[in-house]
Amino acid sequence: MLGKILSYGADSAELFFQSDKGISIEIVNGSIKSAESNISSGYGLRVVKIKRIGFSSLEHEHGGNLKTATENAIKLSQLSKQSDFSFVSGSKFPRIRTVDKTLSGAGENDAKDWAYSVAAQIKKHTKTYRVIVSFSNSETGIENSEGFNSSYPSTNLSIYAEAMKGKSFGFSHFSSQFMQDSIEEIGAIASRMLKSMTNAKKPESGNYTVVFSQFAMKSVLGILLQSFSGDWKRKGIGILADKIQRKVFSDSFSLSDSPLSSGSASFPFDDEGTPARETKLIEKGVVLSFMYDRATAALDGASNTHACGSCSRSSYSSRPGIGYSNLIIGPGNYNDFEKELDNFILVESLHGAHTANALTGDFSLEVPVAFHFRKGKSSPVRGFMLSGNIFKLFNSILGIEKEFMTYDNLISPRIAFSEVNII
Repeated sequence: MLGKILSYGADSAELFFQSDKGISIEIVNGSIKSAESNISSGYGLRVVKIKRIGFSSLEHEHGGNLKTATENAIKLSQLSKQSDFSFVSGSKFPRIRTVDKTLSGAGENDAKDWAYSVAAQIKKHTKTYRVIVSFSNSETGIENSEGFNSSYPSTNLSIYAEAMKGKSFGFSHFSSQFMQDSIEEIGAIASRMLKSMTNAKKPESGNYTVVFSQFAMKSVLGILLQSFSGDWKRKGIGILADKIQRKVFSDSFSLSDSPLSSGSASFPFDDEGTPARETKLIEKGVVLSFMYDRATAALDGASNTHACGSCSRSSYSSRPGIGYSNLIIGPGNYNDFEKELDNFILVESLHGAHTANALTGDFSLEVPVAFHFRKGKSSPVRGFMLSGNIFKLFNSILGIEKEFMTYDNLISPRIAFSEVNII
């Protein structure tokens, strides 16, 4: 196919292939509400013509589809800026486990069994609940005119459970490339939270020490990570654009992006073929680097080989852009906040991170599930807002625990933040 693309007029080219087979089951109050299966596959095509990048996509290589897609990509390349962009050369990359044998051989009946296993733990405590089980098997491949030609398979499992009784609410979420050891425990966690949230009250307004669960921390980090986009840095957008090698955050805060680690976003190479590697974004509060794909690095003048590795595509038909993989936060000195902090609020869930102003860092987040700990004893709280600034938040870290926990693509200890405004 590459030979044909070049014969149609491209100076160099890349084919990104992706196939995905997925199944999703939703159970509501004991009955199956939906059962869906999805199969998709196709090619994302990038060409370089006179130092300009163009993109197109196609579902099949047959007939005139490839020629039409190439012509469209070349035409669209005229709208992009000239740069010294080049595709990845060679095919050397680390070997990383991305497939679970149980998931790769699973079908719709397995998804139903897993959903009912989770539901069985919840219905012991309430008749009102919802369980969603989704899993997929994917194949990702890249071939380009610089000599890169490889692919890898991957699996993914997501299970979400929520339980309701009166005004009380509990939930649990699991997401991984690998099978959960105890499916039933997901339902048990939601049930325990439901029971613990009985008679939850709104806390008094004021400034509190706040600890985020992994589920909540991922949303909070999502606000911060937008400022580490190499494209934002190139355009001078955001608070961090001119802060490279400068201390912005608390001394105890270190953050890395690593597809080599065992989170849900592991891969041997990114979505344009750059070998997987760790990128240190923050070290002891100092901004060390930004996240790049090769196109952005070329426009910014950054090294194509040392600054890249963060290319991501939501599907074969989507233009490649900058994305993050597994996020790792460095450990601290605390063993157990419940035993070592006298007064804090543990936030289990929050809403509204998408409404935050990523440019300024200002946020206002709704908290539906939380617990107020005082001298080791907890009481449920809900119905309040967290208001603040993401950059000030990560510059007011009171402490970090030693033990790592993994949720989805976040590998992190818990962090306690001081003087967080609660309304």
